[in-house]
Amino acid sequence: MTEEKFEEFCNKDISDSYNKFIYHLRKQIDPLNLRGKQILEVGCGKGFVSLWIALFGGVKEVVALD
Repeated sequence: MTEEKFEEFCNKDISDSYNKFIYHLRKQIDPLNLRGKQILEVGCGKGFVSLWIALFGGVKEVVALD
């Protein structure tokens, strides 16, 4: 999945919110070097962060609980 397809999945009508979401998400996650790691997100809500990490973070596995 590409980031463009992910944006469509999130609802293209909110693209300004999506761009802000991705900007802040990258700013927080990029320095962490999650590549190849297993991730647990507790309290994930709709799971957009978990989904983005699973698709674009290079992680081994993501488990999301709400």
